[in-house]
Amino acid sequence: MGKKFELKESLINRSININQLLVQAEEDFKNKIVSKNEYLDGGSIEYIYENFRIIKMNSLNGNKNLYIMPIEFDINDI
Repeated sequence: MGKKFELKESLINRSININQLLVQAEEDFKNKIVSKNEYLDGGSIEYIYENFRIIKMNSLNGNKNLYIMPIEFDINDI
């Protein structure tokens, strides 16, 4: 809605949940705000923002976790 919030605080005070976060990340990709990588490991997705990454794992080995990590790291660091 054109507003920016600190991710950490938004998750802590529950003004956003994980599903909303992923919906927003997909919307940010469609609006060319972030880049996105999709992996053939079962369907993992990585959204790359300026200062951080959001990685939603869906790997064949059973990893279904969500990671929010500094930009210096990538999916290979998990």
